[in-house]
Parts: sequence; structure tokens; C-alpha cells
Amino acid sequence: MLKPLLLIAFALALLGCGQSAPSDSPRTAKKQRIEAAEAALNRSPDVRTYHLDGSELKSIEVPVKDSSGFVDSQRCFVWRDQEFKTATISCGQQPDILLSN
Repeated sequence: MLKPLLLIAFALALLGCGQSAPSDSPRTAKKQRIEAAEAALNRSPDVRTYHLDGSELKSIEVPVKDSSGFVDSQRCFVWRDQEFKTATISCGQQPDILLSN
């Protein structure tokens, strides 16, 4: 009794293992990726502020597009020291492949 039930369950599990439908063409996928990149580039930078012992740390993340149509991000930090009344900015390395027009 248990053996036929196991065989049926196994057969049902294998039904989902067939080949999937072919995905969009590479051109369509690239077009969608470029459109998503353009939408990401049109957003304003993401700014987060952290208050630490009276001073302030701002994290600013700006989307950057490269020549292959992908979006990377440039992150900068601004430290505003209240004790010494100074501010410092530090930005990470830019993406390797920048869009050149």
C-alpha cells in the first residue's frame, strides 16, 4: 500500500522537472536591463544620516551607469565632527567601466 503512494508522489515530483519555456531573447533582456538602469539613474541619491555622540555621519549612495548597461553605485560618506567643528568627505572607487559619451 505504501509503495504505490510513494511511486505516485515521486512521479508528481518529477513532473515539475521538465524543461522550462525559453526565456526572452538576449536583445529583449538587454533592453529591459537598460530601461531598469535608466529608471534607477533617475532616482535621487539615497542619503542616510546617523547621529553619533553629537556628531553626524551621512552615507550618500548615487547610482552610476557603466557602458554595458548595468547600474553600479558610488557611495560617499560625510563626517561632521561637532567637537572639532570640521567635516570630511570620503568616496569609494568608481566602477571600472564608465559610460563615455
